[in-house]
Amino acid sequence: MSNTPTITFSQCNKGKRVLVCDGYVYHLNKLCSKAKYWRCGNRLCAAVIHTDINDEFKVRKGDHSNHLSSPAYIEILSFKSNIKQCVVTEATPIGRIYDEELVKAQLSQTALSVVASTQDAKSSLNRIHRLETPRLPITCRFDIPTLYNLTINVERFLLYDKMRRNKRNLIFATGDQLRVLFKAKQILMDGTFSLYPHFLNNFTRFMQLSFPFAFVLLAGRSGSIYKEMLQQLEEEPDDIYKDDANVRNFCRRLMALPFLPLYEVDFAFEELAEQRPNVLAPLFIYFDNY
Repeated sequence: MSNTPTITFSQCNKGKRVLVCDGYVYHLNKLCSKAKYWRCGNRLCAAVIHTDINDEFKVRKGDHSNHLSSPAYIEILSFKSNIKQCVVTEATPIGRIYDEELVKAQLSQTALSVVASTQDAKSSLNRIHRLETPRLPITCRFDIPTLYNLTINVERFLLYDKMRRNKRNLIFATGDQLRVLFKAKQILMDGTFSLYPHFLNNFTRFMQLSFPFAFVLLAGRSGSIYKEMLQQLEEEPDDIYKDDANVRNFCRRLMALPFLPLYEVDFAFEELAEQRPNVLAPLFIYFDNY
C-alpha cells in the first residue's frame, strides 16, 4: 500500500504558489533543474517536501511537532484563489462574485469566523480587477475584447460598431433591453458628457423609469448622428435575423410547420420552443397565444 501523501497547490495572499499537504502549507524554498524544494510556512518548523520539476511528490522530511495544522487557513487560501480567478476573467460585479463563491465554498465554521466580509474584501479585489481591466483608449481605433461584447449570460451586448471618416459610434444594448425600451410610451435620453473618452463626443443613455436600456458612445452631437443611432436601434431585430444563422434556422422551421401533417404540428412546435434561442422568446409566445 502506497504511503505517498496527496499534495495540492494554491496561492497565498501575495499571489505566490504554495503546496498543501495534510493540512499544512509549504512555500517554495529553492528551484533546481530537476527538483523543487518546499519548506513549511511556519518559519520555526523544519519540515520540507521535495517534488520533481512537474510537481510530482518525491520525499518528505521532518515533522510539524512544534505547531498544529491549519485546515481553516487552507480553506481560505483556496477560496481566495477562486475569487481572484473569477475577478480576473469575469465582468460580474465583485460583490456578487464574492457572495456566490462564498456559498459554493461551503467553508467550515472556523473558516467563516475569520474570512473577510464582502465589504472588507472589495478594496483589494477592485485593485486586482483594475490591473486586468483594459485602459481607456486614446484614439477611436481599438479592439473591443470579447468579454465586453457579451453580457454575463454570454448574450450579445455590442449592438452597433461603425467607423466613418475617423469617427466611431458604438451602441451597447441587449435584445431584452430594446424590447422593453420600445414598448415604453415615453423615452428619456440622457447625455452624460463627462464620462466619454476624449476622442468621443457624447455618452448617451436611454432610460425608462430611470432604468438604463441602451448605452451609446457617439462621435458627435449632430442631428444626423442621432438619427443614425435611432435607426440602428429600430433595425436591431432585422440585424439579428441577418447575422445569426441559428435565428434564421428557427424562423424557417417555424414557417415550415404548416406543411407538416396536422397531428404532428403541436409536437413539432413544442420541440422548437424547447430549443429556441432566448432572443426569439417573444416570437414563440406570439405563436403560442395566437
